[in-house]
Amino acid sequence: MKQGDDHHIIRTEHSPVRSILLSPWYLPTVLTLAFAIRLCWILIFHPNPVSDFTFYFRSAESIARGYGYAPYGGFATAYFPIGYPLFLAMLFWVFGVSVTVAQTANLILSVASLLLAYWIARDLFRSELAGRLSLLFLAIYPNSIAYTSLVGVEIFYLFLLFLGVTLLLPCISIKGAAHPGRLLTAGLVFGFATLVKVQTLLLPAFLLLLFPQFSWEGRSLVNRLKRVAILYVALIVGLSPWVIRNYRLYNGIVLSNNDGLNLYIGNGPEANGRWVAIPWFGVRNNTLEEYKINQIARREAIDYIKTHPLQTLTLMPKKLIALFYHGDGVYWNIMGTGSELILARYVLRLLDQPNTIYEFVVFVFLIASLLFGCWKRLRLGKGHGWPLLGIVVILYFIGIYLVYYGAARYHFPIIPWMIMYSAALLSSLFAKVAHGNSLTE
Repeated sequence: MKQGDDHHIIRTEHSPVRSILLSPWYLPTVLTLAFAIRLCWILIFHPNPVSDFTFYFRSAESIARGYGYAPYGGFATAYFPIGYPLFLAMLFWVFGVSVTVAQTANLILSVASLLLAYWIARDLFRSELAGRLSLLFLAIYPNSIAYTSLVGVEIFYLFLLFLGVTLLLPCISIKGAAHPGRLLTAGLVFGFATLVKVQTLLLPAFLLLLFPQFSWEGRSLVNRLKRVAILYVALIVGLSPWVIRNYRLYNGIVLSNNDGLNLYIGNGPEANGRWVAIPWFGVRNNTLEEYKINQIARREAIDYIKTHPLQTLTLMPKKLIALFYHGDGVYWNIMGTGSELILARYVLRLLDQPNTIYEFVVFVFLIASLLFGCWKRLRLGKGHGWPLLGIVVILYFIGIYLVYYGAARYHFPIIPWMIMYSAALLSSLFAKVAHGNSLTE
């Protein structure tokens, strides 16, 4: 379906459901609904930061108060990259140190992410309806709502990911020009996203090299590599202060001091596909000790992979299952809620069930959508079926966690892309009902 076809549908459709979906009031109404739901969640539930969320909060507080990135008894750290603590610290410096400040940022960024998702889905599938359905399904996604009250990187990272992809879309369209300004801006965005989650580093290269249509033809490759170079100049500039700081501390190139530990968690004697405690992990007495432990863990993990290739491969299905275990936003709300608040914990446990059902439905619709896209491609040939960009993003993240280990938190930036493909399928079904003709219009 071309974009012009979509406009034709808008003008000729008289179905009440589609009329509502394509109403000029639809977008502001859904965005307002999403904002209201998340605001109510924050006002009702007040979890304290626990686990990694405590680290982020204390790190941001340390930076905001002028002590630097040093939450562990005053010694400098690079255990997590600095992106999210630095972002929070800037907010704390302006508005004061408070969990409420972090939650308010989540609220705003969550709604902004919905708008970006609408733009991406609309342009990716060339369908206004697919964009609007994606917006609606993400607005009511329970796990996304539950994360609004947590001091975690997930919502901030998803916003940066969507913003980076939105900036790249005109650069990877068939008729797209180089757009150096957009590429430089996208490079800065992806650079900061890498400071939030290091695994982002290679994603923009994949997107620029593979799309719109990969070709080994020399001129095509040169043009793609030029775009990659422009983007990565800005990305490296964005990373350079952090890399220089860490080089002075460790005398090495360091983006984070947990990659080796995470590799060992997923590929060591104790590995089971999920997070497991490492017996010797708890010793981090100073800056250099943190660095050395990570280096040791990386070497141990690589050695284990080399000497136990079969065990490493058999763990991958378990990692995949752990990755797509139902979203854990409610779980972390429960963990952060005091044991004396029995009613709140009971309500949270009840609210965990809708999310399990929701994500199961998304998986079912995703499979149906992919099958439909393949059928369309086989029947109508090249240029038909679904665009592969979102699939590449999904597979990119899955591939990373199959190497490391799976956790429900890690599928936070993956599920929204699955929702977009589910929405695209439904938009095609609506089109068939509207016109009484083939889905392959």
